[in-house]
Amino acid sequence: MRRRPTSWLWIAAAALAACLPVDELPVFAEIEELELETSRGEHISESALDDRVHVVDFIFTSCQMACPLMTARMKELHDELAGDDRVRFLSVSTDPEVDTVEVLRAYAREWGADPRRWIFARAPVEEVVRLSEKEFLLAAQDLPLGHSLKFVLVDSKRRIRGYYDSEDASEMARLRRELAGLVGDG
Repeated sequence: MRRRPTSWLWIAAAALAACLPVDELPVFAEIEELELETSRGEHISESALDDRVHVVDFIFTSCQMACPLMTARMKELHDELAGDDRVRFLSVSTDPEVDTVEVLRAYAREWGADPRRWIFARAPVEEVVRLSEKEFLLAAQDLPLGHSLKFVLVDSKRRIRGYYDSEDASEMARLRRELAGLVGDG
């Protein structure tokens, strides 16, 4: 059985990240256009990403393969950073036909997501493909299954600063370090 990372791991990651200049993180792209409907029925745009660091993923609620693991990993980050108002999480559904507002709301509740900090959202499938491929630079083929398994780190200026394989423990450790560096940078 895999144990949840303890808070001392987060502290250690933050200390390590403090040694790494955030300016050295690449800027892959800037999120220019984003239109989503949240699990609370609210419509958000790209400005929802302003002023806070975000970790973003693409999932669907009926997935029985990688999505539950991705959501569990996002939940770990969400819980580790429960007191940090500078970080938010965004999970975008790749199956908007099934993942209605109500389904996303129930899924968020099932995972214990704080709706102020972890947004579950949807858009028409064409928009999800565009967002994934054009804004986040991720694959999106034959949705809902053909979505990326990567987490995306977006800084407070909507710039993509990193991609992390959600199935790889060392990549998740790197995400924690780089996230801590961005948050520490303000």
